[in-house]
Amino acid sequence: MVNAETPTPLGIQPGLRASHMRAVPQVQTVLGPAPASTLGPTLCHEHVAIRSPGVAEAWPAMGPSKSAILQRCVRLLSRAQRAGIGCILDHTTFDLGRDPLLLRVAAERSGVSIVAATGIWTTRPRFFGHKTDEQLAELFIRDAVTGFGGTNIRPGLIKVGVTSEPLDAFDRLLLRAAAITHDVTGLPVTLHTDASNRSGFEAVELLSAHGVDPARVGVGHSGDTTDVAYLLELLSHGVFLGLDRFGSATGPDDNARMQVVMELCEAGFAERLLLAHDTNCWNDRDTDQWRTQNRPNWHFEYIPNTILPSLELRGVGTETIRQLMETNPQTWLAGTSPVPRAKPETPDPNS
Repeated sequence: MVNAETPTPLGIQPGLRASHMRAVPQVQTVLGPAPASTLGPTLCHEHVAIRSPGVAEAWPAMGPSKSAILQRCVRLLSRAQRAGIGCILDHTTFDLGRDPLLLRVAAERSGVSIVAATGIWTTRPRFFGHKTDEQLAELFIRDAVTGFGGTNIRPGLIKVGVTSEPLDAFDRLLLRAAAITHDVTGLPVTLHTDASNRSGFEAVELLSAHGVDPARVGVGHSGDTTDVAYLLELLSHGVFLGLDRFGSATGPDDNARMQVVMELCEAGFAERLLLAHDTNCWNDRDTDQWRTQNRPNWHFEYIPNTILPSLELRGVGTETIRQLMETNPQTWLAGTSPVPRAKPETPDPNS
């Protein structure tokens, strides 16, 4: 963690800014700060548009125009909005082709709030090769303080992709950089993990050792396993779990994913679960034909239109659904504590 007495290269006093941001229940969206309570039902791990950096620049005639991509994104986000979605957390980092201007216009035209991410996915850029954790943190902090790439569009979360177990030196470098960034900005940290090798454990422990409150950490792709014992052990650290690949047709099927949600809720952890699809409006890999054939349910409307009604039919109550879709994202993003629910009174056996 950054020494609390040493300003960062941007001249921001570590800890002080984070404390201020945590005290105000606001979330940084691509259109500016918004009260957390106004976000509405939120999909906590999605992408608006994904592209391979450098490809469009090298072969500009190979893909659709930016205006066509934007039009598609607005259309699909508008459909999500009509299905009841108020906010999408866009986990598209620079190495996944993040386009902040596209995100801003898409949010303006669709009416869906979008929260963008700084940080890095699982790529390992040559540019990062000889950087220290402080130097990488300076890049992420610059995004949060001055905006992405000369814009005034700022992130609302920090993403780090870690899939090795045990963590290697580069993973540790990125996690330390994320911890520094969190300390300065107060933004939550989301982890891209591999549930099959339980890479989330060590990452959470390292972040905690560097001063990150586990309640500000989301362990992504935790729903890719049905090992509830592993998930309960992760939850015992105080983190949020991303059950975030509904409709993806990879890993456990959606019935198994819903069963995990129900078991974790029954175990008392409904207040620590974040739902999503990890889908996108457009990416430069998948064709429409491929998606229709292989992932027909992989779209923003699937959770509100199919998964939530199915959970309700299985006994998950309306208040729990609201907890999953609204309260939990607000709590994780803004650092606010959920309002304790009143415990049912125990009948007096002598009355």
